[in-house]
Amino acid sequence: MNKKEVIVNEVKDGNKIEITKTKEGAYEIIVSHAFKTTTEITERTVKISDIFGLCIDSELRFPIYEDFRIELEFPTVVYLTGDSGSGKSWLLNNVFSRLDNSISLNDIKIDPNEIVIEGVGKNLDDALKKLSIAGLGDAFIYGRRFCELSDGQKFRYRICKLIDSDKDIWLIDEFASTLDRVTAKVVAFGLQKLARRLKKILIVATAHKDLRLELQADWFLDKGYGSDVYDECAMGFNEEYADQEKSEIFKHIEIGHGTMDDYKKLSQFHYRQKSLPAVKEIWKLTYYDDIEKETHLAGVMVISYPPLALKGRNIATNNEYAKMSKETCDRLNKDVATILVIVVSDWHHFL
Repeated sequence: MNKKEVIVNEVKDGNKIEITKTKEGAYEIIVSHAFKTTTEITERTVKISDIFGLCIDSELRFPIYEDFRIELEFPTVVYLTGDSGSGKSWLLNNVFSRLDNSISLNDIKIDPNEIVIEGVGKNLDDALKKLSIAGLGDAFIYGRRFCELSDGQKFRYRICKLIDSDKDIWLIDEFASTLDRVTAKVVAFGLQKLARRLKKILIVATAHKDLRLELQADWFLDKGYGSDVYDECAMGFNEEYADQEKSEIFKHIEIGHGTMDDYKKLSQFHYRQKSLPAVKEIWKLTYYDDIEKETHLAGVMVISYPPLALKGRNIATNNEYAKMSKETCDRLNKDVATILVIVVSDWHHFL
């Protein structure tokens, strides 16, 4: 017999929250919940009741979940959406937050004077990796204090702190609501990939319904008013989107040959040099904005000719290019190139 561990078992006044954990570590959740309200009798509420024919001297019941059920295993991504006031945040904060070893983005408190590069990671390399995952891979940001970040950057830094925690279940209310939609899709796509790789449960709630391709959710929950919940498991999602790209943002990105003028436009975003040595090639990344109907320069990569003398290269190539002669130098310049600079612009926080 497969015994289940009871995590929560609350039944009161017709409301119910049941959370059990199977032997395999999956969660089974059943929820019924309604708000009960009474109206205080005042001169104005009496007049309103007369105008609209309301009864204000009795208790009213407003159901938001009626025998709602969901099963969660590791890893799982849940995309909870719906109109404002429909009950998304209630489910996140009163049910999902009670799962073992969970953490909510809203619970993460940060000292306003905390320096970004000092606030996350076991060491410098770990910090750089996690900041990049959260979309903060910018040398100019590393030394800033939290209070000096924009609202969008603060949201991404909180995500980085969430990733940096040892929790198994990540809860994010109002997901990406402070980000422009391009950045929201980039962050959503990267976060769900990381959650699956680390075998986490990721649950996000937002009124925005444009992140389905990016989140690739195992559960898509569209919360309507009243007790209506349209729920769709991964099978339905995969059938509907099987022939589509993983993320629509990639449909608007192109990589092609660039010019020195392209580099000059983005050189202001680079933390070190604006002048370049011998340039072999320049490549550019452009993004087409459906709303503005314009193509924007989003990134540039500068490739230079290689150094003539390099000990590591000689070891790796068994001294193939060690002899300094015109023939060797010509062959070296033909065979080898060096990525000198990669710049990604901050257009629409495109990071």
